[in-house]
Amino acid sequence: MKDIIKTLRTIFWIDIVLSLLIFGVVEFVLLDLTGGMLVGHVQLEFLWQSFSILLTLGGIYGALRMFKLKSIETRIVAYPSICYPTWSIWRLIVLTFVLDNNIMSYWLFANGSFAWLATIVLLTFPFIYPTEERFLYETKSKETV
Repeated sequence: MKDIIKTLRTIFWIDIVLSLLIFGVVEFVLLDLTGGMLVGHVQLEFLWQSFSILLTLGGIYGALRMFKLKSIETRIVAYPSICYPTWSIWRLIVLTFVLDNNIMSYWLFANGSFAWLATIVLLTFPFIYPTEERFLYETKSKETV
């Protein structure tokens, strides 16, 4: 169990550091060079912003509630050492995809709303941080830490 948690923590931190690095490159390098490639496209920006808001809300809800789905919960309880890491990584992938979508949208449109959406996604990461207690709770395991 401890090896699983250690591996998930490593993946978690690598994921966050890479996303923040991408955001730093976008903020301090790419926006200075390009200034937002789609700045004048108001209708496209409105449509993409609406889509990104829905994607962000749906992605956060889906990632946080993923382990409550009966099919996933049954697999995790039955085979915790195999299924828990897999579904934890999928949960991380969902949030990372939403985060990176907002970062790239911020670069394309130079609109601060996308940066705020990315910040909201970043605020959800502590809720999926891999700990022994979370492992025991989500796998309904009786082990002691």
